[in-house]
Amino acid sequence: MVRSILVGLDGSASGRAAVELGIRWAKRFDALLVGLGIVDESAIRQRESMLVGVGRYKAQRDAWHLIDTRRRVGISLDWFVRRCIREGVKHRAVQEVGTPDTQIVQKSRLYNLIMLGQEPRFRFDLPYWPDETLTEVLRQVSRPVVVVPDSPQEGSDILVAYDGSPQADRALQAFQALGLAGEDRVHVLSARSDRADAERLAGEAVDYLDLHGIKATPLPISSRMSADRIIIEQVQEVQPRLLVMGAYGRSIWREFVFGSTTARLLETSPLPLFLCR
Repeated sequence: MVRSILVGLDGSASGRAAVELGIRWAKRFDALLVGLGIVDESAIRQRESMLVGVGRYKAQRDAWHLIDTRRRVGISLDWFVRRCIREGVKHRAVQEVGTPDTQIVQKSRLYNLIMLGQEPRFRFDLPYWPDETLTEVLRQVSRPVVVVPDSPQEGSDILVAYDGSPQADRALQAFQALGLAGEDRVHVLSARSDRADAERLAGEAVDYLDLHGIKATPLPISSRMSADRIIIEQVQEVQPRLLVMGAYGRSIWREFVFGSTTARLLETSPLPLFLCR
């Protein structure tokens, strides 16, 4: 079961949505919700090639950005604490200095899962552009990551995209072990060019869930479309509240490699993604 959740506090719209989902899950499981604010001091102070005589200006600019970043991180932490108190959620607010992905990966070892916004903005000195934190965390982390969009789609069902890969197996096992199914209907999507292969894969995942007391419906699809298109179509059809899948690494999904299916779903998914590497 979920006993602890680590959520990254970056001040973005999707980051706030991640906190709200974290609060709902923390209340549901009586879990500890930990908000992590990060001051990326090294990124602000990194050296740049510059004309002679502008070094003093850069030092002053960096000092101002650090002060402003610490202020923004403090605001995010204060908002997180107020939300948790208002909702009666067990919580802890933590502030660290360092590279965001490194801090998140290090801290994640203490908790069951991580929640991050779909478009993270941990570079508070550059607040208008998403940074690479999410991609880097997914490359390195050993815990499941829940990626949350700005306005998550409403729904009650759960869609599991299963292709038989090690990543998909780990996602299925983590989903089951954390007790995320609850009373919701679970659909297991498997897509292959051969219908029999799709039915076999979906059946294996359904059998696994059934052995652990989770009733699921197989959803085999015979198609040569790219995996992301198949998944998005089924998301629109099923209208689930959560998508469970493996992330990054070679897979027997057609075109499912790093930079392809997972990356497109991270950019376009209208609902939270539960990902395992």
